[in-house]
Amino acid sequence: MDTFLQQLLQGNAVLLMVVLGVGGGFHMGFHITGLSSPSPFIQSFINSSWASRHGEAPPPHTTTIIWSLIVSMFAVGGLLGVLSARFMSSKLGRKKTMMCNSCISIAAALVILTSKMFESYEMVIGARVLQGFYSGLGSCTHLLYLGEISPRKFRGVVTFTASTFTSLGKLSGQVFGLSEVLGRAELWNVLLCVPVGFSVLNLLLLPFFPEAPRYLFIEKGDDEACRSGEHRDSEHRDGEHRDSEHRDGEHRDGEHKDSEHRDSEHRDREHRDGEHRDSEHRDREHRDALQSLWGPGDYKEEMEEMLMEKAAMEAAPPKSPLQLLSSRTVGWALFTLFLICGCNQMSGMSMVSTFSYDIFYKSGMPKDSIRYVTLALGVVEITTSICCGFLMEHVGRRPLFWVGYGVMAVCWVLVTVTVYFQNSAQWVPYLTSVFVITVIVFFCGGPGGGVNTLSTEIFVQSERMAAVVLVGIYRWGIFALLGLIFPFLIASLSSYCFLLFACWCLVGGLYSFFILPETKGKSVLQISEEFRAISLCSSAPPTDGDTFETVF
Repeated sequence: MDTFLQQLLQGNAVLLMVVLGVGGGFHMGFHITGLSSPSPFIQSFINSSWASRHGEAPPPHTTTIIWSLIVSMFAVGGLLGVLSARFMSSKLGRKKTMMCNSCISIAAALVILTSKMFESYEMVIGARVLQGFYSGLGSCTHLLYLGEISPRKFRGVVTFTASTFTSLGKLSGQVFGLSEVLGRAELWNVLLCVPVGFSVLNLLLLPFFPEAPRYLFIEKGDDEACRSGEHRDSEHRDGEHRDSEHRDGEHRDGEHKDSEHRDSEHRDREHRDGEHRDSEHRDREHRDALQSLWGPGDYKEEMEEMLMEKAAMEAAPPKSPLQLLSSRTVGWALFTLFLICGCNQMSGMSMVSTFSYDIFYKSGMPKDSIRYVTLALGVVEITTSICCGFLMEHVGRRPLFWVGYGVMAVCWVLVTVTVYFQNSAQWVPYLTSVFVITVIVFFCGGPGGGVNTLSTEIFVQSERMAAVVLVGIYRWGIFALLGLIFPFLIASLSSYCFLLFACWCLVGGLYSFFILPETKGKSVLQISEEFRAISLCSSAPPTDGDTFETVF
């Protein structure tokens, strides 16, 4: 069996992963951390814009509210992008959706570049909505694309690259935010437009790569089969009309009837041959797409899995998000994904990335040291993400979740203690940074990247898009809420706000240890069946016709 690195060199998969990464997850990571370094300059811009209109500086509370809006509107845009993902990726395909997403990125960059000229903080808020929209749409489509181009044995590693590029985006936001680069008062708007260069690259290169094989085989294949079916129905109706005319002539000529019967059998045989050729054509199209990405091979295992999913999808057509919520058979899978995503958002990682400057400043660290500590956080995050992508295929998904959450819970408790005693010694704030770095290591090495792999593995094709939309709405909603209230939370609770993060990490660790099934090396249908079979205290596995009741 070829190793992952050897097979990467046989096709264009590695290039496609890079192009998708810089056009998808990279943007979300960059815009999460890119706002941290220029935050004092943006708040000064808010004050100057307000003063130019009203003749006086705004009250501090007003500046905080506008700043919170700038932060949280990114998540609101992400919600809108996630809501659009199902429609756009189904109608346009994964590739064209990513290209349209890059065009929206270019439009957002133009808005934020001109905001300084017009002294309008409202334009910054509007640009953040657009940035959130294409980050949400791009991250969803990026993850779907990765899951649909990867062979089963490499699915975990391939989908983990989405987290790697998100970490790379975070690191880039911190590097470009240094005062020696673009982190200056006169260049903060240019800093927020850095990802547009990667959007142009994505727009230029993506047309040369194939569409997602799974989308070609299952979703596009179904459309072709539907059109072929309409054509056959039309021919069948024409045949019935001709048969009716022939039956009128039966009384006149029996031999003519036998001739028409033979012609009908001939037409049926031609139709069956045509269906067989169409099926072979779709199989060949799917296999060609896989071979162009991963090199020569028959990909029998992938083809069999696609055939099984296609049969399951024909028996159960694609579900909308509301239909998925009402389905009894995916209750545990949805609950698991909601819980893991909620624990990830409430684990404090997103707030560390967005408000790292405020967190370390409150912990007593000198201002000149903060930017270099945040840069170290980015380096640690991307290094851990790359290493863990390969570790996942050896130890499985489940241990990475419960070990990661457990260590994070302990570290947040220790952060609470060190922030409380920050004035007791000069080295205490640096001890806080060590604990925060440990949180990042175990988050990126476990729950942070594992959730992307999990979301592509536990749902079949007919359910996957709706599940991604639901989880995206849930995740971006929490991010929007935290972005809006966290500046007030850290001001009122001080060090005790980190205990909230520790509690959520503890919940995620316990659930992962006791309930979460292992998904390593299993097909999508096998994993789906395992989730359907979950029961607690003798509760029977539910079906769509049953009432969903679980006895705890």
